[in-house]
Amino acid sequence: MKKIVRVAALGLLMAPLLLASCTKEGDDNQLEGAVPQSTFTYQVNATEFPTVVTFTSTAQDGFLYQWNFIGENAVASGTTVKHTYPRPGTYEVELITAGRGGTGISAKQKITIPDACANAAYSKLVDCAGSGTRVWSFLDGPGSIVKESAAGVQLSASAALPACQARRPVFV
Repeated sequence: MKKIVRVAALGLLMAPLLLASCTKEGDDNQLEGAVPQSTFTYQVNATEFPTVVTFTSTAQDGFLYQWNFIGENAVASGTTVKHTYPRPGTYEVELITAGRGGTGISAKQKITIPDACANAAYSKLVDCAGSGTRVWSFLDGPGSIVKESAAGVQLSASAALPACQARRPVFV
């Protein structure tokens, strides 16, 4: 009985070694599929500040996407991501795409974030052309409130404000 137990234990210990030494025919340790061609497009929304940029991967044959915002110490993942730039300037971005055939890295693209004063409406709001400081006053006459497009075109203006809306603050 002891001999049978020893043979069985020896067989159990040897089985993994025998199975581990087997290889599949044609297994040459190669990745399956094409290496992803990592490319992307971007859209700058210069109508809001800080500026938000939407990045979209156009890579083929990938399933994992990592965005590197160089100089910002920031990364993101996904096929489409948004990144906020608080200041104007030129920034670099790259995309790393992983797929069944390996990893592809895009060429670094330069993203130019415009100065807020290049936006006509913002420029008027903060007086970019002058001292950079705008003094605000509250009036109750027609046209006191004006709505403009991002290009500075007047879209609408208020009528005369009711007395309850035009009260001036009183400081004691």
